[in-house]
Amino acid sequence: MSQNKFGSRAYCHIYGKIKLSCCFAYLNDLNRDVQETYDLLIRQYAKIENVTEELKASDNFEWVRRMNSIQQSCQHFIFCNLQRMKCVFLPIFYLL
Repeated sequence: MSQNKFGSRAYCHIYGKIKLSCCFAYLNDLNRDVQETYDLLIRQYAKIENVTEELKASDNFEWVRRMNSIQQSCQHFIFCNLQRMKCVFLPIFYLL
């Protein structure tokens, strides 16, 4: 068995699996939080813009147009915030 900075290949393999499992857990939590935020933003924007089930029943195309606009705005908001957070959450992977 060859030696490396971790001591042995077996240790390096186990360390790598632990590091990956921490990254997956972190990304899973981040994904859940982002999805919850996205869903909340959609509901709040729809309420503010008065996009209701009544509008959906009376003018389906207008409802779809407004909901698409709301979804794009929410996606843009979340994407921009994740871009700003990049400097905060990416270095965590290097610490694991």
